[in-house]
Amino acid sequence: MANKRACVIVLGDVGRSPRMQYHALSLAKEEYDVDVVGYSGSSPYSDVLFSSRISFHFMKQPPVFSYILPKFISYFLKVIWQTCFLAWILLWIPKPNFYLVQNPPSIPTLPICWLIARLRRSQLTIDWHNYGYTIMGLAIGPNHILTRISYHIEALFGKFANLNFCVTKAMSHDLQQNWGVRAITLYDRPAEIFQSVSLPEKHELFLKLGKDYHEFSSSRPDDTLLTERFADGQVRLREDRPGLLISSTSWTEDEDFSILLDALDEYELNRSVNSSDYPPLMCVITGKGPLKIYYSNIIQAKQWQHVEICTPWLEPEDYPKLIGKTEMKNTYLYITII
Repeated sequence: MANKRACVIVLGDVGRSPRMQYHALSLAKEEYDVDVVGYSGSSPYSDVLFSSRISFHFMKQPPVFSYILPKFISYFLKVIWQTCFLAWILLWIPKPNFYLVQNPPSIPTLPICWLIARLRRSQLTIDWHNYGYTIMGLAIGPNHILTRISYHIEALFGKFANLNFCVTKAMSHDLQQNWGVRAITLYDRPAEIFQSVSLPEKHELFLKLGKDYHEFSSSRPDDTLLTERFADGQVRLREDRPGLLISSTSWTEDEDFSILLDALDEYELNRSVNSSDYPPLMCVITGKGPLKIYYSNIIQAKQWQHVEICTPWLEPEDYPKLIGKTEMKNTYLYITII
């Protein structure tokens, strides 16, 4: 019997695509040989990186044409570059049973993956994380020709795909209502790496983060902002610890972080009026993306006395530890008073 094989495609930094990494890991556990195609950058999870069934095929980053050419022309050249490298890799790797592609981005991913799947008589599956045309519309306007092209590409190739799935029932309904695309709802679920951690483990993590981010450190070398270690080796939560709020983001146009900043403005005001009901707040925002510098400048301009923000980039294994004791969770942020 021929080996089962799948190809997982991320036209972005593979290490910053946890859902697609989980897909690859799940397929490997089902005894598929998995080829992951995307860009290098951030380190993937160790279980993914060192799996004997998962192979990585990294594309070469396109040159930054926008420095010397108009935006429209530079975008066109970027798409040509990505098309060539993506098509070459997909034709070079062993034929898979199916291609699993992340959307967005839609251009050139969906047309190229559909074409290669047809040529190699494989199946095409699309995992809808968002709409590419809406994100593009935030950057260049909803009526721009590129936005309209992206809209029609997603609508067309969504119908052409052999299988579609998405992250919410609302998106599944929207795909069916607007484009006639039937998509299965496949919720995000925490991987095995997301486990409850002990207080000593969390203390060690805070000590590690304190070496690079002073917000976690304390005046005593063996203590942190949130925890303290006594002479007998016991680790305890500090009585004067702040509340800890954790959020992850890709710092893109479709994630309006001004909403969170406005909420923190209100929290700061309430804390100033009623300190007994509102502890000081430490907000940890993780991730990388194009708007990180923009929002970092806004944060630095804030004159908060009771709210502090730290924007670290965490190792893949550290992020699950950080939220391991979080008590309230949703898809936007994690918050705990520990």
